[in-house]
This record gives sequence, C-alpha cells and structure tokens, in this order.
Amino acid sequence: MITDLKIRLDNGPQAVSAARLALDALEPHVSSAQLDDLRLLVSELVTNSVRHAAGGSDDEVRLEVAVGEDVLRAEVVDSGPGFEATPRGTEDDIGSGWGLYLVETLADRWGVETDHVTCVWFELDRTNGSRVAA
Repeated sequence: MITDLKIRLDNGPQAVSAARLALDALEPHVSSAQLDDLRLLVSELVTNSVRHAAGGSDDEVRLEVAVGEDVLRAEVVDSGPGFEATPRGTEDDIGSGWGLYLVETLADRWGVETDHVTCVWFELDRTNGSRVAA
C-alpha cells in the first residue's frame, strides 16, 4: 500500500498548523507514535521554510508525504536558495535552531536537495519497533 499526501501551503504563520492538520488524513495508515514523529518533523521543516526561504508571502511551501510499506517519506519544498546543514555548536542560541537537530535525531535518513528550489526530505522506517502501524 502506498498513500500519498500533497499540499501547497501559503508562506506565512498559518503554514505550520495547516501542515499539521493535513497530516491527520494519514492517521488510518500510520501508527500514532510515527504520526507524532511525522507531525513534529514536518512542523520544524515548515517553520524553517517560512522563516528562512528567500520568497515573499506570495510564495508557497509544498509538503509531500508518501507512506509505503517499509518507509514513510516527507518532503518540504520552498523557493529558498538552500543551505548547508551544520551541527549545532555551543555558541548557538539554545532557544531556537533545534529543527534540523530533531530531524537528524528522529529520522532514519534525511537530506537537502537544491535545483531552483530547496527540498528538505526525511524518511522514517516503518519496521522500527513502535513505529510499525497497527
């Protein structure tokens, strides 16, 4: 079984809550623990897109999620120029900047692709312990 979710979000403060609500459609296909991880990571990546993408408020953020038998893959795409992921340092503000740290910690794989747009993606294996759907 493969279930896909594709939505376009306005590049503004409502984007994060709209993305989280859209993920509710996956509830019948994903375990509650994995859906919690998915919501958290998508929230962090959409927040990063809204805050850091070079586009204006007329631009959009695209969220795509594919639920396969073995892997759940999410992509957040925006018009920003991209970035090079760097580990958190001791000089970083402890009150922000945890999004990519959480992605690195919770996702089984993740990356950044740039080609006229920026796509930050992550994958969660569906065969890891509590992440297996009931």
